[in-house]
Amino acid sequence: MNMHNQTEESKKTFEEIWATYQIVLQENYMFHKELYTNLSTLVKQHFQHRPISVLDLACGDAIFMKPILAGNTITNYYGIDLAEPVLDLAKQNLKSLTIPKTFLCHDFSDCFGSLTQSYDLIFIGFSLHHLPSVKEKKVFLKNCLRKLNPHGLLVVIDIVTRKNEAISSWFSRYAVYINEQQCALNIEQRNQVMHHVQNHDFPASIECYEQLGQEAGFKVFSAKTEGDFFALMHFSI
Repeated sequence: MNMHNQTEESKKTFEEIWATYQIVLQENYMFHKELYTNLSTLVKQHFQHRPISVLDLACGDAIFMKPILAGNTITNYYGIDLAEPVLDLAKQNLKSLTIPKTFLCHDFSDCFGSLTQSYDLIFIGFSLHHLPSVKEKKVFLKNCLRKLNPHGLLVVIDIVTRKNEAISSWFSRYAVYINEQQCALNIEQRNQVMHHVQNHDFPASIECYEQLGQEAGFKVFSAKTEGDFFALMHFSI
């Protein structure tokens, strides 16, 4: 296969995955509406409307972050994502916001060396579970702490397991959720989601994240769950 065909195939695969993800969002299968409403409330309560800088890791198309940015006084926004097409969508979605914006195409897990400033709010949504090991998640939390301003806030929205639950057990439960509840997806799309989850998702429990946060140096931790699989967790010092 020549390079042109590889590029075209990659583009087609991305478009198919993105189309499936849009259905998941529209149907609110991952509780985005509730979780980002909780995020909006948390940001207002924590910062009390004071000006803040925002680091949005694995920002995606930033469509759910947009109203949060619009509803607060933002000194600067830094969005980082590994997928260039998605980053282009983020630029377009946030174009109307008259705030300083910077975008970087980079892996969220090792971008910290390229960051020249610290931030009031560091956020990562539905991506931390892609780090395979507990050790890698802990290193990530430590890196976030180093880039957090005094009185700052790290917020993680993600899929979570039950306490002490094996990944295999979690996957079995999630497979049932996909096949029985995500009815707007056709069989091919459900299989696509299952393939992604089985090969790329390594969730941890809320209790695990609390412990990792303490070991990383955070003093305060809180979490709020939505449904059986999702949570908003926030860390501060």
